[in-house]
Amino acid sequence: MVIAPSAEQHPELLKRMKAEGHTIGNHTKSHRQLNTLPYDQVSQEIDAGNAAIKKATGQSTRWVRPPYGATNPTVDQVTRDKGVSQALWDVDTVDWKDRNSEHVCSSAVQGARAGSIVLMHDIHPTTVDAADCVIDGLRAKGLEPVSLDRLLRTPVPGKRYYARG
Repeated sequence: MVIAPSAEQHPELLKRMKAEGHTIGNHTKSHRQLNTLPYDQVSQEIDAGNAAIKKATGQSTRWVRPPYGATNPTVDQVTRDKGVSQALWDVDTVDWKDRNSEHVCSSAVQGARAGSIVLMHDIHPTTVDAADCVIDGLRAKGLEPVSLDRLLRTPVPGKRYYARG
């Protein structure tokens, strides 16, 4: 999930992510708490994120992750109208608060089950450092990390997804 300024500043990274089969999703224009905004402002936040992703990759995204997980019926309606689904999570590593790679890894691995969506932020070096541990730990549990597009192949626009199933 990428905010518009990051997509605009690093289009080469988004192109690489797309080429490697990663899901690229919209994290809005400015990371505002969408559930506090009226319809038109939510719409603008999502439109700006979608435009930046499309400019960088040549394709639109099917996914929006509301910043902070802050969603409500207005966000549901805007995403439905825009034809995108909301990617939330059922496992929060709390990596934004506890900058400890071991904790991030154990939170992700212990909390995950088949179909889970794990929340992690690549803006924190400790989270990036935990990635190999998370992947290895999930595989040791018999789980295979996959992209969001592979996990949820036909998402319903406007629907909130916390996990598959």
